[in-house]
Amino acid sequence: MKLPWNKQYLTIAFHVVVTVLAIGAGILIMGQLGKFTGVIEAGFFRLVHLFSPLLIAVVIAFLLNPLVEWMQRKVLRKKRPQDGFEKRTMATALSYVLFFVAVFVLGSMVVKSLGASDASQLASALDRYANSTISVLLHLQEELSQMGVLSNLNEVINTLVGFFSTALQGFILSLGTSLASIGSMALNVALGFLIAFYMLMEKEAFLHRLQSMNRVFLPRHISRRIERFCTDLNTVFSGYVTGQLTDAMIMAAMIIVSFWVAGIPYAVVIGVISGFSNLIPYVGAIVAYILSILMGLLSGEPVKALYAAIIVLVLQQIDSMIIVPRVVGKSVELHPALVILALSVFGGLFGLIGMVFAVPVTALCKLYLDRAYERRKRRLHQTPKEADNG
Repeated sequence: MKLPWNKQYLTIAFHVVVTVLAIGAGILIMGQLGKFTGVIEAGFFRLVHLFSPLLIAVVIAFLLNPLVEWMQRKVLRKKRPQDGFEKRTMATALSYVLFFVAVFVLGSMVVKSLGASDASQLASALDRYANSTISVLLHLQEELSQMGVLSNLNEVINTLVGFFSTALQGFILSLGTSLASIGSMALNVALGFLIAFYMLMEKEAFLHRLQSMNRVFLPRHISRRIERFCTDLNTVFSGYVTGQLTDAMIMAAMIIVSFWVAGIPYAVVIGVISGFSNLIPYVGAIVAYILSILMGLLSGEPVKALYAAIIVLVLQQIDSMIIVPRVVGKSVELHPALVILALSVFGGLFGLIGMVFAVPVTALCKLYLDRAYERRKRRLHQTPKEADNG
């Protein structure tokens, strides 16, 4: 029996079969997506771990390059050579010495402010404050129980205590695990500083080599775009990082001096932590408020908590209205609402590291969006003759 084959029906059947197979493959892939994502994530973190000394070196070289430039031009007063590549051996060495001296002095100040007696006093104050807080909660629970309100509050408190106990145990276990990797981390940081020294010393030769490889291995139009992108990336990130670091140091100094004058304990520790947490917009203000009010309460004089809150409020206003516009400049002009949205999105996706990079990455995206908008706007306002000539 000869089947009535129809080419049109065969074509339709073929497309139906292919569509069903594609849908089935898609469902299968979606079901295994978690495993694929886990493999990709594990591979990414493995690569980051392997190349961590190089990544650390790039970050260190990026942060210390302005200091090396200043040493080379202002302190050593060396001009750029007319031919060949410039070597900045002495400027890099002096920058390293200055950096490590600054870290040592800052660490000494923090350790001195948290000496053995101060640490024991801080522990006693924390214990005393915790006991008083628990007493207030228990008294509140007793009063509410007598009134017949929230009779099951005791169960809620026990649940919370169990939760925090479990969390504390997990933190201690993770701390023990992380202590085992401190040696590896210290070695990576040491290698990073060593690699960064050579990057900073031979910056021009290093960048020229990268530029040559980019132009040799890639088509001209792609290499130009990569070079333009790297220039924009350096402009935005260097402006943001330099401005934020300067702002952090200024805020740390103002908080230390103000708290010392007001007699609030642990002024150096609060100033250092609050100042450098200011690298993340809005987070620094929250950290400063919490630390200052807490230390004011722990001092035994509650009025100092009020003084601390007023000092932080005034300093944050000075920072947002005067210091940030002048120091950070126009390289990362972003609306406050956009900054908050960027911090929320990047923090939710990538955690604390995402919050650190949220503002400069958003500023870079805004830069390209503004350029695309201006190009599109010019094209829309062009006459057909101008468009043909362009």
